[in-house]
Amino acid sequence: MKQALSILVAATITVIALAYALWDVDVNGLLELFSGARYWVFLPFLATLALHYFLKAQRWTLILHPLGEFTSRQVFPAMLIGFAGNNVLPAHLGEIIRTVVFARQFKQPVVGVFVSQFLERIFDVLAILLLYFCAATLVDDMPRALQVSAWIAAAGMAVGCAAIFAVAMRPAAVIAIWDRLTPWLPATLRGRGRGMLEHAILAISGVRPYHKVALAFGNSLLQWGLMGFNVWLALFAFGTSVSAPVSLIVLAVLVLAVTIPSAPGYVGAIQAAFVFALSPFGVANETAFAASVFFLVAHWVPVTAVGALCFLTLGLKAAALRRGVEDAEKELTTP
Repeated sequence: MKQALSILVAATITVIALAYALWDVDVNGLLELFSGARYWVFLPFLATLALHYFLKAQRWTLILHPLGEFTSRQVFPAMLIGFAGNNVLPAHLGEIIRTVVFARQFKQPVVGVFVSQFLERIFDVLAILLLYFCAATLVDDMPRALQVSAWIAAAGMAVGCAAIFAVAMRPAAVIAIWDRLTPWLPATLRGRGRGMLEHAILAISGVRPYHKVALAFGNSLLQWGLMGFNVWLALFAFGTSVSAPVSLIVLAVLVLAVTIPSAPGYVGAIQAAFVFALSPFGVANETAFAASVFFLVAHWVPVTAVGALCFLTLGLKAAALRRGVEDAEKELTTP
């Protein structure tokens, strides 16, 4: 019942997002854009995408350090299988799949591997907030709503950095605060929350030295800067050039959009994000929609293909993996 409801919600949001993105689109104009597109742009797009995922693998080895010494080559298959899973399965199941594959392959605790991905998301959010704030300050005639959201992004980044610093520098105090604030919770739930927090502290301890924090954060900035470049390439493919700051603004909206439940591969969410973010800058809806389709397909096809190849190379079985995911979900959510 719960799974059916999740699928219904995601399908509804996808339909609404696509309806919004296509509302004022001229179909004939859209077809003309696709017929005259610069499809050779896919080659630099693919090269940038490959570098993006190489950097992701590098950062994951850094964050996994408390669990052991791993190379990019070791973590890459599980990582790509997870991202491919997000492309073809609902509810961001790829993140659990990635956890299960890596934990089983290297005999690591499921919770510890899952928390490492949580720490990745923290670095991603902080990097995107910083890029968005910098981009917003560089755009002339910035819409008022985007100006306000830029300052909110800056505040969010400051709070996030303060929280990471507190966990890294005073882990015992953070645990004490948790214990003080949660006596009203059932003992089993309080204990599981404390365990998750301890795993988070362990993950953060792996990047606690300042040079490792700088490496992880710098890596994140470069990753998302490359994806901003791919946003620019997607628009360039259809004869439209925007400034680098505008590309980064679109990227920030895009990242926010894909966190909302939607169809596998983020269909609908990506289209709505492109149209919404580009309309204040005078980009036609037809161009924004066409660029969003190019961005989606150029990202979805290679990531899914490489993830499937990694799946086959590791000799994984779908049935066994499904059981592993079910067990991992119980371990992560059951008090």
